[in-house]
Amino acid sequence: MRVHGSLPPAYSPEDQVWLCLTTLHHRRFVEDAIHLASLPAGGRIRLRYRKKYVSRDVWDRTTQDGAVGDVRVLVALAATDAEPRNVVRAIRQGRIVSARCEGAILVVDVSLEAFLSELGENSFWDELSSHQLDHPSSFGPTPQDGIYLQRLSYFPATVSGDRSIQAWERCTEGFFVVAEAEARGSSSLRDALSADESVRTPIGCVPFLYHLSVPKQGFSWKILESGGFSVEAGATIAIEVHTTTAPHLTVFHNAAGEIYMDLSNSAAAFTSSRRVRIDSRRDVREVRIATSALFRRSHGHLSVRTVVFVNEDSAYADGRAVCSAERRDEVVIARHDFPLVVGNLMPVLASLFVAAAAGVAVFKLPETSDAVTIRHFFIPIAVSALAFLGLMLGLRKDAKG
Repeated sequence: MRVHGSLPPAYSPEDQVWLCLTTLHHRRFVEDAIHLASLPAGGRIRLRYRKKYVSRDVWDRTTQDGAVGDVRVLVALAATDAEPRNVVRAIRQGRIVSARCEGAILVVDVSLEAFLSELGENSFWDELSSHQLDHPSSFGPTPQDGIYLQRLSYFPATVSGDRSIQAWERCTEGFFVVAEAEARGSSSLRDALSADESVRTPIGCVPFLYHLSVPKQGFSWKILESGGFSVEAGATIAIEVHTTTAPHLTVFHNAAGEIYMDLSNSAAAFTSSRRVRIDSRRDVREVRIATSALFRRSHGHLSVRTVVFVNEDSAYADGRAVCSAERRDEVVIARHDFPLVVGNLMPVLASLFVAAAAGVAVFKLPETSDAVTIRHFFIPIAVSALAFLGLMLGLRKDAKG
């Protein structure tokens, strides 16, 4: 079966699939959802579920066995609007790296894979409802009975998966549909319960999303199993940052926010701007990172923050005046840190060449007519070995910025 024309189905009948439902009415969930829709394939994200929201068979298997085996996940974003009507969209596919119970919480580490899109309007939720699983009846901000993490007993045939930019755009469309439903439902709840100050107002619509389009893996760089980046010493990589905004943002007199990157690694530096401003409906910018030549690996991280600009409405009521940085608040709604390792093969090669040069420098031919024997190579070999060991163990300081 194929959906969306030439796109392949995301799962096969042989796959063991866990359904992970999440919402936007807590700040932590908002951050998780942004990362699910934005991080590249191979990125790592951690999902957390309280025991009451996990199916009994999944909880018992994780508690007793410890290892869950080869399990795929289907992450879906859900909300209930003002009608009320449940709006659920499948957004990301992944593979479980580890799952463990920590007290009353199930911690699931997921390696992200393809972006998901659906066969038709609300087709995934219709398929899910037809199998009568124990899912919540609604996804409002108040606690609801039902299971948010469970194993699917059927083959999810209404979703397709792909890692392309086109698939990401379809994923964001579904994300914003759920976000708008969440905003409508939250607005209705505030109107109905405005007198009750104990009710915590849910978080509204996410204004924009991004995607890190990383270059093809090769000698100069690769994605580690931990979800981090490994960049070769003395190399330069270019990361394309795709951005798209929610449908309600149309004309931009002021930037809606920015994607801000930061490096914490002494051997890496930006050779372009680290800020990507959100000032159009759809855009793509390039961020370049250069690394230094090393004699050993350097460890740190690359931080990516989603920053929303909140302008002063009283001073800029018409929305057309240009707002200065002093008259706006910058709110970080999501942050993800990629482990960053600089140096893979090049530090080893550089150390070997320096060590070999040291050995050659101390080698001397016999002054007599005696034949060259192994004892003449003993000192050069010892010097080369010690030089190589010293370089690899840290003759050069490996500071972490």
